[in-house]
Amino acid sequence: MIKSISYWALEHGLAGTHPVDQALADADKAGFEALELAVGTEGAFHVDSNASECQ
Repeated sequence: MIKSISYWALEHGLAGTHPVDQALADADKAGFEALELAVGTEGAFHVDSNASECQ
């Protein structure tokens, strides 16, 4: 089983201001193997994100 954490559970995650690459690093540092991304109406990862932002 893979241990993961939600983007929204990280510091600044609910505000959507935590850069995804930093959130991945923070999750790894905390011992998690995966990060569940959260899509919002605005923020780091949002419904209007383009393909390059998603990669």
